[in-house]
Amino acid sequence: MHISLETLFEQFSDYLNEQGYQAQGGQIMDATLIAVPKQKMTKREKEDLKQGQIPEEWQNDPHKTQIQI
Repeated sequence: MHISLETLFEQFSDYLNEQGYQAQGGQIMDATLIAVPKQKMTKREKEDLKQGQIPEEWQNDPHKTQIQI
């Protein structure tokens, strides 16, 4: 069975994503892997953001107010 190098890297990237990691294309990969935070917003938070408002629940959380869209 022959697997192309591209297929191998795609499978590895999929595996990393499933584990909560994200590899960026065109970058040299070293032994450092950083977990990708999972964003889970409520319907209310999404609606507030669509209207250009900062959700009330975010007012005391500086990490959430630093999200770049």
